Amino acid sequence: MAKAMEHDRGRRYPTAAALADDLRRFLDGRPLLAVPPARGYVLRKFARRHRAGLAAASVALFALLGGLALSLHGLMQARAQRAIAEQRSEQLERVAAFQQSMLEEIDIEAMGLRLGEDLRQQVARSAPGMAGQLEQVLGKVSTAEAARSLMEASVLARAEEAIARDFADQPELAADLREASGRVHEALGLYASAERTLARVVEWRQAALGPDDPATLRARRAHAAALRQLSHYDEARTLLEAALADASGLPPDDETRAMIELELGEVQGLQGDLAGARAARQALLARLEPMRGAEDRLVLRVKSDLAMNMARMGDLPEARAMLEEVLAIRRRRLGDDHADTVASMSALAIALAMHGQSHDAVELQRQVVAVQERRLGSEHPDTLAARGNLAGMLSDSGDTESAIGEAEAVVEARRRVLGEEHPMTLRGMLNLASLRARLDDLEGALPLEEQVLEARMRLLGPEHPDTLFVALNHAMSLSRAGRLRQAQALFADTMPRALEVLGGKHPQYQLAMTVWGVTLEDAGDLAGAAARLGEALALREQALPPDAHQVVDTAWSLARVLRAAGRAAEADALHARLVAPLLAADPATLDPRQRVLREHIEEAIAEGEGPRAAAVAGRH
Repeated sequence: MAKAMEHDRGRRYPTAAALADDLRRFLDGRPLLAVPPARGYVLRKFARRHRAGLAAASVALFALLGGLALSLHGLMQARAQRAIAEQRSEQLERVAAFQQSMLEEIDIEAMGLRLGEDLRQQVARSAPGMAGQLEQVLGKVSTAEAARSLMEASVLARAEEAIARDFADQPELAADLREASGRVHEALGLYASAERTLARVVEWRQAALGPDDPATLRARRAHAAALRQLSHYDEARTLLEAALADASGLPPDDETRAMIELELGEVQGLQGDLAGARAARQALLARLEPMRGAEDRLVLRVKSDLAMNMARMGDLPEARAMLEEVLAIRRRRLGDDHADTVASMSALAIALAMHGQSHDAVELQRQVVAVQERRLGSEHPDTLAARGNLAGMLSDSGDTESAIGEAEAVVEARRRVLGEEHPMTLRGMLNLASLRARLDDLEGALPLEEQVLEARMRLLGPEHPDTLFVALNHAMSLSRAGRLRQAQALFADTMPRALEVLGGKHPQYQLAMTVWGVTLEDAGDLAGAAARLGEALALREQALPPDAHQVVDTAWSLARVLRAAGRAAEADALHARLVAPLLAADPATLDPRQRVLREHIEEAIAEGEGPRAAAVAGRH
């Protein structure tokens, strides 16, 4: 009531109604107008009026704060546990990657040699009298293959069991480990096991991550690569085309997407679709190089694959220039023994051999074989492929005896390691047959060719490039063996399909056309012979320099046929343009094939027989 009794009239209630209002405020527990409006006074009045509500709100607030505290604590604990789990997962992945790299570098050949040596030592200690029998056994078996089987059964199979047992509750990590195991299988040449293992990885990744996840796409590419190694080309291509469609959402320069395209190109080439593979690789290179740079590892891989594609289609100068560029960059950046550098060396050696530079090709390929034997062992499929290429290059250089020895060793090893009808075994048999034919051992060559031709017809079909290649080769051998009717029939049946599939620039097509012409001449059909030899010469002059032994050989054969047909002026002009320069050249400037051809021509001229003897020099 102090406000109502204030001495100063200006500080009293202005009216009786204002006093009554303040009394009602007092009775309602609300802040009085007579009291200064301090924040604490107002809050106390509010709290007294709403005791029950505030009590309930306080309980709710404390519960909320308590729950929040517990949630924050749980979140912190979960984050800590996740960090520990991620650290353990990262450690396991690093261990798996380390073990994968160690297993991929295992030298199976060295293991096999050690296995044989251990057996010798044990026999020497416990049964010395059986040492001779042991050597006979070891001479007929592959200790490297025994070592490979032991690795598969004792190490890799047990690793698969451990993954299934110990990582059943971590399926993502188990898939990573299985993928690493599959790649080790592939690196050791165990392609069937690799395919089975990688198929399981693909199945899990597609179910867990979806078909277009990058990890799934990488696994699908690896699975297709294993199928390719098993020569299941149709199945591999189907898988890769589906994977490429699912990878379309990735960036244009994405590595996973590009690797799928590269693998698809490899399969297309093996199926005989060389033009399609080339177009795809050219498009890929045009897309990647501006974005990643000319020295990017992936760009170099595309260039190398494209160059070999071009070489197989007969565009040798352009292919060689591209391969030399890639090799120079890889040597500078990676060193001579890196796998990518070795791949470039091998590709360039093949291109050099195709280009007629046999000596350089042999020297480079010997380096490739030496590196592959150190890295993989002498009976690894990749090493055997390098040795098979070396055999062909040795033959091209004129060292046919050494070539046959190497080719026989390769065929024997491939039969043991890959099987009787594996494409690489069949290819080795064909190479061996060609080498025997060059030494005029046609009785040894023809049965091998017939066996390869039958297998390729059955396994690949009549339109496949590999089937066409052996059919043409067999026709040439039949011609040399004097079986002219059989040779003519096979040429007539095969050459139209070879032109459609291989193309006129392909060296094998040009060679077959030359030999077909000579076969027709031997059968007395001079007009047909001149037509075929003229076509072969035109194709060879388009693809090769005028002094290449293939060009001169065909020109020499055509000149003789023209002269026999009464077309002496044409024969003389052709001889002066293409044959005479070889005969007048300094022998020191000629490569081995040119020297052999020149000797044949000179012998034929001296004997007055014309160029018939020389025509066979370039057949195989």
